[in-house]
Order: sequence, then C-alpha cells, then structure tokens
Amino acid sequence: MKGEPSLNENFPPQFPQVGDFVDVYGEISMGLADGLHTLAITKISDGYSLFNCATQDGEKDNIQIFPSEIIDWRKNP
Repeated sequence: MKGEPSLNENFPPQFPQVGDFVDVYGEISMGLADGLHTLAITKISDGYSLFNCATQDGEKDNIQIFPSEIIDWRKNP
C-alpha cells in the first residue's frame, strides 16, 4: 500500500481504521463501475483480513474489500 505511513520504531505500525478512506479499482462483482473509487471503511472483520466499506456518497454501503485490493489509504481528517 503506497499510501501507508512510514514505519517509525517509536510507534507501532499503523493500519486503516473505521472512518478512513481507501482507494480501490471497481469491478462489477463489487457492485461498482470499472475505475478508481474512494470508499470509507465502516467495519473491520477477522482482524484486518476484510474491510466493509461504503461509497462516499452513501449510495452503496455493503462493499467488502480484502487488504490486497487496496491501492492507497488515508486517515479521515
């Protein structure tokens, strides 16, 4: 994940949290159009192996994303 903050030996590694934004490439199987989408994390399941997300406009709120599908992520300001 290229947007992940750099590791700092004084702090534990940071991971996406509920409310953060992730960028993913959409697929029909996800219920999204092809192309880059920014989604908000609504729930984290099974440790950090599955993220439940919603579109920023709230139109779709049950999108499940695996960590390997995340292109970039950033903290919710």
